[in-house]
Amino acid sequence: MMGALSGAPMINITGKDSISWKEDNNYFMLTVKSGKIKKYWIKKTDYAVEKYAYLSRKTQNAYLMFEFNNYTTTGGGYYAKQIKITKGSTILTYNFKSVSLGNENLSFKVDFGSGVKRIKW
Repeated sequence: MMGALSGAPMINITGKDSISWKEDNNYFMLTVKSGKIKKYWIKKTDYAVEKYAYLSRKTQNAYLMFEFNNYTTTGGGYYAKQIKITKGSTILTYNFKSVSLGNENLSFKVDFGSGVKRIKW
C-alpha cells in the first residue's frame, strides 16, 4: 500500500512468480501469479503503470484496484499526482498538488470532514 501511495508504483517479481502478458492498442497487461494474482496495465506511450489490481483466484475479477493519473517528473522519477484506490463500493482518491523529495522533517495536520468513518481493510 505504501508503494502505491508514493505515486510511483513498482512491479515486484520474485523467482517463484509466474508471469504472463498480453497487449492491446494502448497497454501491455502483465499478470504476476504467486500467493496472490496481480495484474498491471502499463501504458505503451511512456511505460508508466496506469493501474494494477489484485484478482480473485476463483473469478479472476479485481477485488482491490489502484489507479494512477496525472504523472509528473521530479528528481529523476515519475510520480502520479492522482491515486484512486477501489475496494468493492469503497473508493478512496488522493489528489496531490505537488511532489517534493528529500524532506527529512515532515510535519502536517490531517483534517477529516464531518461524517467521515474509518474503514479497516
